[in-house]
Amino acid sequence: MSLYALDVAPSHDYPLSIPAAVPAGKVLVHNHVTRPTPRNGAHGFRYWLDDPSPTDYVVEVCPCDWAPELPEHYRVLRDLETSTRVGQAS
Repeated sequence: MSLYALDVAPSHDYPLSIPAAVPAGKVLVHNHVTRPTPRNGAHGFRYWLDDPSPTDYVVEVCPCDWAPELPEHYRVLRDLETSTRVGQAS
């Protein structure tokens, strides 16, 4: 049984560590947990590589310093009324 069996959509790629670079055509996204950790799955924190415009949730550029070695990463936005999809103007 996968560590993420109850939490993973088959289309997502859950890396074991923060990637050194995000592959072309993908974005690095983390969930809404407010205390990110470097270890995927610790304390409810999850991160994954996904398409830039996921259809089942909304993401926004994240201002936290969870992955400072990357130019940017995204987080799932819980308040859909105030969000924009990646690549859309607000």
